[in-house]
Amino acid sequence: MLKNLIYKYKIIHLFLFFSIALIFNETLSHTTDRSCIIKPQKLNCSNLNLNDKIKIFLLDQPYRIVIEFDTFVKFQRSQDKKAKKNNILSDFRYNNTKTNSKLVLELIKPGIISDLFYSKDKMNDKYINLEMNISEISKTSFYIAKHKLSKNKGDYFLLNNEINYSKKVIKPTIREKKYNFSSKLQTRSTLTKTGKKFNVFIDPGHGGKDSGAIGSLGTLEKNITLQFSRLLAKQLLENKKLSVILSRNSDKYLTLKKRTQLAKKYNADI
Repeated sequence: MLKNLIYKYKIIHLFLFFSIALIFNETLSHTTDRSCIIKPQKLNCSNLNLNDKIKIFLLDQPYRIVIEFDTFVKFQRSQDKKAKKNNILSDFRYNNTKTNSKLVLELIKPGIISDLFYSKDKMNDKYINLEMNISEISKTSFYIAKHKLSKNKGDYFLLNNEINYSKKVIKPTIREKKYNFSSKLQTRSTLTKTGKKFNVFIDPGHGGKDSGAIGSLGTLEKNITLQFSRLLAKQLLENKKLSVILSRNSDKYLTLKKRTQLAKKYNADI
């Protein structure tokens, strides 16, 4: 009788030992095997914990996407020989510590993480597999997203709520069509709401005697605001339902009162 009890005890003990070992091994594998495979236009990451935090930033000169993980992640390049020829990714580098990882994707042209897809791990629903698609965007969208991500401290989901950038590649600076912005404002007849036109008033800051901030290399803020406003106007004019008005299209000084008066005079909707 005693021998039978000891035998049963040993069986139960071994069963519990192996069960705990399997659970521990499964947990350990998830915490140590977080990995990302880098493909020409996407990243496939596996074994990420639902509590893992990911931050995304954009850098330029050259164009880069920076992805920060608050845990250790292994990175490797895909060996897929059927990779697409229109690769947006030129190279990548990374830096790992015991507690976090940083991945830097170097791009050939302006791009961003356009889509995120995840699926739960079959073995443990606390872990997910994540797919990040990389898409080309216009320079304008890139710099707007870069600013928003910096402002949001890398929170990609806040970016998605604030910016609706098109996945379609837009290159307004390459188009042969030229937009003639006179130094004078457009006439009143072109700014009416007939034909369901929506009037957008763009006001480049500074100008004339007001140079604004001066960069370390002597760049004047008034020139940057004017150049950016012209690029924005070109982009908006791709939409036939919009009329665009510039408060100034030359190096001229306008008071704040004058700028407000012009916006009201030409019935700006925004």
